[in-house]
Amino acid sequence: MFTKHSKTFYKYLFSYLSVMVLCLSILVLFVVLYLFPLLKSNITESHSTALMQTAGALDGKLELLYQTSYQLAYSNENLISYYIMDESPIRDVKIISELESYSAISSFIEEIGLLNPKSEFIYTSTGVYPIDLFFKNEYQYPTVKNPKNLFLSYTTNVTMSASYTSAATHQYHAYITFINPPYALSNLPDITMLFWVRERELAEVLDVLSSESSFSAILSNGESIYSSLEFASGEQAREL
Repeated sequence: MFTKHSKTFYKYLFSYLSVMVLCLSILVLFVVLYLFPLLKSNITESHSTALMQTAGALDGKLELLYQTSYQLAYSNENLISYYIMDESPIRDVKIISELESYSAISSFIEEIGLLNPKSEFIYTSTGVYPIDLFFKNEYQYPTVKNPKNLFLSYTTNVTMSASYTSAATHQYHAYITFINPPYALSNLPDITMLFWVRERELAEVLDVLSSESSFSAILSNGESIYSSLEFASGEQAREL
């Protein structure tokens, strides 16, 4: 009687386990063959959409920068007329005011500069500075010995990292410099235009793509000009 009961018990147990293994196998196959690909597809689509939206937002900001550069070179009759005036404080004020009106259009552009190979001064949207002192006390390029000569040597648009430390607050800021060489047949044929953009502006644009497990970067000519990972590390270091 005991042996017969045991055989029946094991028979039902085996049947139960067989059904359970079969159900688990079907569930695993469902997850592996259907659910995982579906989740992967949804995540990829979501990231692709976010990437396209971010790229569109960034393209819009850069388009504004290059339109500003084009207008200054070709369309702004005021700036051109001021630039050919004899040197005087009035001329300086007029040029600064004109540049300031363009930098005020968008918070994306922090400052605009005009670099002339024939002048020892640089005009920006905040003032007129001796070039050597400007690159020493305003925007620094630690890896560049002579920023003026380097910037004037470029024949294509270039980007470069820069740093700025406030003399009043000693607060550090990281910047990206957009260097636009003279345009062909422009009204300012010798002028290299400089645009300074805070890295934080780029961080805000790319913030939607970054997380604790990922990072985003902007490449120019194959080199990274901004990385959310480097920006986060720099921010933490400065906080310490």
